[in-house]
Amino acid sequence: MDIIDVVLGGGFSPKGRISTYAALAQKAVADANTAINNIDTITEQTNANNEAAAEALDNANAALAAVNEALENIEEASSGVDITAVDNEIDKLALSLTTSMTNEAISKNLVTAYPAGDTSTIKNLLIMYQQSGNNINGTMTQKAITNYVNSVKQELQTAINNITISGGGGSTNLGIDNAGTIVVVGPDGNITAGNATEADVIEALIKAGAYSLSGVVGMELDYENKVYTRTQDGKILQPGADYNKYAMFGGRKRCNVADNGTITAWYGDANYADDGSNGQVMVYQPKFYYQRVVINSQNSPVLGKIVKKESLILSDTPITGFKIHPLFVNADGEEVDYVLLPAYDGSIYDTSESTYLTTDKNGVAFEADKLSSVGGVKPASGQNNMFTITNAE
Repeated sequence: MDIIDVVLGGGFSPKGRISTYAALAQKAVADANTAINNIDTITEQTNANNEAAAEALDNANAALAAVNEALENIEEASSGVDITAVDNEIDKLALSLTTSMTNEAISKNLVTAYPAGDTSTIKNLLIMYQQSGNNINGTMTQKAITNYVNSVKQELQTAINNITISGGGGSTNLGIDNAGTIVVVGPDGNITAGNATEADVIEALIKAGAYSLSGVVGMELDYENKVYTRTQDGKILQPGADYNKYAMFGGRKRCNVADNGTITAWYGDANYADDGSNGQVMVYQPKFYYQRVVINSQNSPVLGKIVKKESLILSDTPITGFKIHPLFVNADGEEVDYVLLPAYDGSIYDTSESTYLTTDKNGVAFEADKLSSVGGVKPASGQNNMFTITNAE
């Protein structure tokens, strides 16, 4: 069975969907975390609302004072008027400000007693909450919301961690620690741990001509038939300037470099020099990542594995399935952002004479003289000197 069939088969099996559910549950946990982070903002808004409520309370007291003043004016003007009608109008205006206190909150209300004996609240002005828990109206305080979201998050995480799939003599946990794991759905519907890796899937897709990425350039190299085909973004690019938008190509610059590795000038700067007077002439090469898949090969008893066709894809950013080019890993195994490559073939700088050698004279002191990259100087050769790799190093 092709690895693509295995992967696609898992997507249509009921048990195969479990891994999808687990991934969705993980996203729910992430959303819960976002909600928790927003609680502080909500609390700040609540504080601002309390300030607005205090202002509303002041306005209510002022309105109540105005009502009482109106009552007095009505009583003064009631002489010779139907007292019953006047009393009814007075009762309509007779509002009182009441305070209700519980362990959870303090509330302020405007209350009317009209008609007579029928007291009712006509306006809830504000509620000031005093502690965590549910509010007196059944809603949740900010602290209660936080506690609830935390509990839901924990329940989700517990449920995810408990997802197991039996089969193959054991069980495979599909929790966060195994994100991206590829599994195999057997003919009986059981899910078992597979030995297919993501690299296997990518290789199968490349061989099937169905692998497509964005932001990368590639080439399919058919050495046997001497046919070279641009792939990925390269299919729509013209050679040259079109590739400059990728840092690994457009980010290359010529520069001057001191012996300690410090870049002293870039090409185009006033102090840039090609003759070695401002340091070595080097090419700044930004790091890049690559993916290589052999599509067709042949084993030779003499030469070993002979690659007849392969795919090479380059990216200036890390992508799953890609490797950092070994050029950008130093002797300590650390990844570096760039390397400096020679702009010219190596020439010899004679430290005893403080000059560059223009001929292949005898007596190059490889332990003292410098192999250099500068313009206008004859490259070194092994014509009269043992110009071995060791001596070059």
